[in-house]
Amino acid sequence: MKTLILALIAGLAVPVSAMEPDKFFEKTAPSVWLVRIFDADGLPAGKGSAVTIAPGKLLTNCHVLAKAKRFEIGQGKKFYPGKLELLDFERDMCQISAENFPAPAVPLGNSDGLRVGQKVFALGNPRGLELTLSNGLISALRSDNQDQLKEIQISAPISQGSSGGGLFDEQGRLIGITTRGYIDGQNLNFAIPINWVKDLSERSRAVIEKMNKPAQKVTEAEIEAGQSMHPYIIPPPSGFARIEEGALVPIRGELRQSYTNYLEKPAPKAFVIGDKSGAFTEFGPDSIRQAFERCFRTNWSCWLYAVDDRVLWTTRISNRLALRDLKPLATPDK
Repeated sequence: MKTLILALIAGLAVPVSAMEPDKFFEKTAPSVWLVRIFDADGLPAGKGSAVTIAPGKLLTNCHVLAKAKRFEIGQGKKFYPGKLELLDFERDMCQISAENFPAPAVPLGNSDGLRVGQKVFALGNPRGLELTLSNGLISALRSDNQDQLKEIQISAPISQGSSGGGLFDEQGRLIGITTRGYIDGQNLNFAIPINWVKDLSERSRAVIEKMNKPAQKVTEAEIEAGQSMHPYIIPPPSGFARIEEGALVPIRGELRQSYTNYLEKPAPKAFVIGDKSGAFTEFGPDSIRQAFERCFRTNWSCWLYAVDDRVLWTTRISNRLALRDLKPLATPDK
């Protein structure tokens, strides 16, 4: 009898109701903040967004901090010096913090349980316009090669400055971090899944260890045995240009979005183009070699297009070349 009563109660349980937009904003706005970054000269270098997930801790996109010598977190006239705590360049998720930060944490949702057609809210600071609210639908759920959720495609409008902002379900739970959109599309916007935060601490440690680890020299024996992929000789670049001055060789078609994503990521980084299949981007101190290794798995020839915030264009690099140590390219005079 007791079991039956409990079953009836469970059956009558009322699901968490959807929040009206005004109620959602009232509850969530205190937890979404502006990120303001400054360059080495102390000049403003960009703006983004961040969402409070724990006392004094916020999530944002790593590319928001790409050019930051320092940054601060603010709302209205209140600003707090920010500190980078955890970083995952590959997934573009970073955790930042601030001392004596009063904002309440938002509840976290489960991005693995999302559905196409589900209603969502986006809250951030597009173009520096603080606490801009928009809504829409989950348009698609994009997966990687392992069939794991990689991006949440949404129709909710976002713009530059929305990066690092929150994507929420109708119950006000954080389900993603808004990260990018197609400039030449209509409401083709994307967020990274919130469940990635579960691995952020572990992945951050791996990134830092990799950055601090000295590069290993490839031996002649390994080269002769062909036991692994190795760095390729890179001919002298045919030219340098600042990225903001435009590329030496036009990027068209599907490569354009890949290149746009590359520009938003922090250095060190490299952008390599294959003769058969797309572009290959890598991040970290060994990014050039890693990008070439990936490219040569599916391409006969590859080109080094950009390194950090410089555009290059090298002559064609064939994977028939002898394998030798890859040395960093000399930094051109500014």
